[in-house]
Amino acid sequence: PSPRMGQLLRRFQLPPQATKSELRAAYLKQAKVLHPDVAGKSSEEQFRKLKEEYEEAMKLLREGSSSSSSYSSSSSSGPNPYHGFYQNWTPPRPPPRPPRPPPTPPEPLTPAQRVRNV
Repeated sequence: PSPRMGQLLRRFQLPPQATKSELRAAYLKQAKVLHPDVAGKSSEEQFRKLKEEYEEAMKLLREGSSSSSSYSSSSSSGPNPYHGFYQNWTPPRPPPRPPRPPPTPPEPLTPAQRVRNV
């Protein structure tokens, strides 16, 4: 890592080989303490600086990981030919439901029911 990256990782108390997820976790831990809603107005400047340093460190980590081989974990056969192939894939829609049967007509009223309903 670059000297600046080393400085930033030390700022977050991380080793030089730290990952993005470790950096994010360390940032969130410190942000929860320094956030102005928690620590008060006096911590605004410290919090802003922390956020800027985190964003810079993430940018450097991204650039560093993209410049190194992104296929290091894959087999020796080279890049995956299917990488991104299913990116826009959506599952097929289920078949339409069959139509509902028409409602059954009501039973005819008995004479006693007809008298009560009058």
